[in-house]
Amino acid sequence: MASVLLSMLGKLIIGQQERNNLFKGTSRLLLVVLIGSFLYACEVKVSTSGESGDKNVENTTQQSPNPKPETTAKESDRDAENIYNRGLEKGRSGDTQGAIAEFNQAIRISPDYASAYSSRATLKGLAGDPQGAIADFSEAIRIQPDNAIPYYNRGVVKNKLGDWNGAIADLSEAIRLKSGSSGVPESGVYVARGEAKYRLADYQGAIADFSEAVRVDPENAYAYNARGSSKLTSKDIQGAKMDFQKAAELFKQQGNIEFYNYTIEEIKKLSQ
Repeated sequence: MASVLLSMLGKLIIGQQERNNLFKGTSRLLLVVLIGSFLYACEVKVSTSGESGDKNVENTTQQSPNPKPETTAKESDRDAENIYNRGLEKGRSGDTQGAIAEFNQAIRISPDYASAYSSRATLKGLAGDPQGAIADFSEAIRIQPDNAIPYYNRGVVKNKLGDWNGAIADLSEAIRLKSGSSGVPESGVYVARGEAKYRLADYQGAIADFSEAVRVDPENAYAYNARGSSKLTSKDIQGAKMDFQKAAELFKQQGNIEFYNYTIEEIKKLSQ
């Protein structure tokens, strides 16, 4: 599944890689995490029996100013749930446009279906429509303002667009809403915010976020690499070298030869 979705990343990743080679790898990491959010949604598919963790569809019928008869409302909810689950399956198989069409239909039936907006947003982002993704994540936030997931994902997309301040605001809200739960990777959210801070020349703030990322996940090679880049910019050559060495060690252990070789080259430059 991940390999299918990874093939969609080209349009979203290229600008970020060209902007700054010091952060080689973090762009891929954040986009893989965006894929992870969609896979998380697939794992917690809405149950037509009503026992799912996503109760948002049922709640929207109760809040409607002109509620439908109870039986009709429940039938509509089940229809939307079935269509949403069908969209998740299409997304898993790589049928992005088919999945988006299913999510569109689920939203037409239940206009306040937050999960459908979030899943559609993720696929739009992966398919090269970041503005569409932001609009859908924003709608999911309007419906469920206490859910960390759409804040995190919208922050990742804003990073890709170079909206660093907007990204920091969203990622900080995701952290406030307990980012380590409900499908939001705690290490990933700090890496994403650290990158945005780096782009705004807040190097110490970036180092603090990358340090928190490696505290949460000591095997996050990308976080070590990004912290090394931040330390290098801050003229902490020895600290940068140590972080690059740790990143290289982890990349090698994880079989990531491309980034292992890149990091080794950075270490050689610092040793000259």
